Amino acid sequence: MKKNLPLIVGLTLPFVVIILVLIAVYVPSFIAKPQYDFILTDQPRGYYESYGIFYEVKEGKIVRTEIPYPSDVNIYKTAYKEPRLFIYRAGADSVEEISFAEVQGKTISTSSKAPDGYEIEYNRGNNGIFEIFGSSGDYRSIFLTKGMARTRISLVTMRSNYYSDTRQFLGWVIK
Repeated sequence: MKKNLPLIVGLTLPFVVIILVLIAVYVPSFIAKPQYDFILTDQPRGYYESYGIFYEVKEGKIVRTEIPYPSDVNIYKTAYKEPRLFIYRAGADSVEEISFAEVQGKTISTSSKAPDGYEIEYNRGNNGIFEIFGSSGDYRSIFLTKGMARTRISLVTMRSNYYSDTRQFLGWVIK
């Protein structure tokens, strides 16, 4: 047995490491149980999006602000789309589009942390192993994190691509 100990350790150690990595990756998503919904918008950000309709939070409510186009700017009027609002429902673990009228009665907190301690983390990294094998960016997901707890939220319905990320967190829905 002593003679074969290095062989046994050499063969079992990779399996133990793989199991530990799998536990470290998947267990945090099982223990994450966020309690608060939040509101997102897909409004564009940047210099060329200086005019149009925007959503922002003032005094705990989402307000719709319109910045009119100057009379000499015609090219942007045709290309502009009104931003949409989305709500993440913690109980259902889903994201759905919501109208401005539906969001009117909700109280919104712009704090970076939800009352239950969860924070939003945007996925800006790669999802390959050590960023070399099959690595690619995932720009349609965000994560809710609290300590070791971490859950992925898919935002497939929102306009987002590699070059232009239009997701914008507006706030937590306070119960």
